[in-house]
Amino acid sequence: MIAQQTAQTQEGLLDEYQQAHAERDLYFNRKHEQKEISGLPIDKAREYLQEGLEGRIERQQVRERGRGFEM
Repeated sequence: MIAQQTAQTQEGLLDEYQQAHAERDLYFNRKHEQKEISGLPIDKAREYLQEGLEGRIERQQVRERGRGFEM
């Protein structure tokens, strides 16, 4: 992904992950995430944001599977 190559700052990372969340119709609280990654090195900030995204995707998939069983 081109965005990953250009995201050298925390703002760039936040932009990248905000877009990734939007593409999946997931909520992204930029102010909260910004506070969480402030002071972290870029690689640790990316790891934190990636884990958050993966967790939200997993929860979304569980909800979607649950809805399928209700029908």
